[in-house]
Amino acid sequence: MPELFRAMDKYEQHYRNLKNEVDMLKTYELTEQSAKIILHDVFAQQIMPVRFLPEVSSEYFAQEQRHEEFAPRTAWSLLNAFTEKAKAMPLTTRIKATQLVGKLFGNLVK
Repeated sequence: MPELFRAMDKYEQHYRNLKNEVDMLKTYELTEQSAKIILHDVFAQQIMPVRFLPEVSSEYFAQEQRHEEFAPRTAWSLLNAFTEKAKAMPLTTRIKATQLVGKLFGNLVK
């Protein structure tokens, strides 16, 4: 039984950390230049195929966002632009790409 409690504690801690990270990303404002640097870095590091660059850029910099909560120019909005376009990737490469992109954004707020 103690293992179950340790596992639950670990899960709860991970959840709290993830929630805090998301909250910080939602308030982490990006300048246009900062957003472009992050876009460059993701594709230069080949985390996602470069063919997605125009789509991710258009998704983030669109005058009208498809989802109201992504309208502010924050790290959360840019992360979601990557995530939205990654849906077109095969599952076998999408999982690793979204994990690496998520890690990159997590490092912004740590």
